[in-house]
Amino acid sequence: MVSIFSCVAVAIIVRSAFLKGALTPKARFLPPDLAELRRAADAVRQALGVSWEQLPVVALRYCLFLPGVTTVIVGLRTSDELATALAAAEAGPLPDTALRRTAAFAITNERLVDPSRWGVP
Repeated sequence: MVSIFSCVAVAIIVRSAFLKGALTPKARFLPPDLAELRRAADAVRQALGVSWEQLPVVALRYCLFLPGVTTVIVGLRTSDELATALAAAEAGPLPDTALRRTAAFAITNERLVDPSRWGVP
């Protein structure tokens, strides 16, 4: 027998929205073995016309407003980081033109997008 009171819950939880700092001003100081990741972050920043300081807001806006995303986990340590996260949420989704530009910067090297593999040849 199947109950008429059934439901299906699906959640998409985004973690590491800043890719362990690679989508923040800290990207400028990534080690040499992550130079490709640093270049990719800089290319995205330049294509979107934002400063290094604005890049975390753009990254968070991207994650917050992806269709289907229900939660974005961000590690906030300071009141400034909280203010940045709130500003991103209040700013709303990225414009369609910005979203189209980001599509050109997909990284296919799994080692670069999986921080657990950083430092592993």
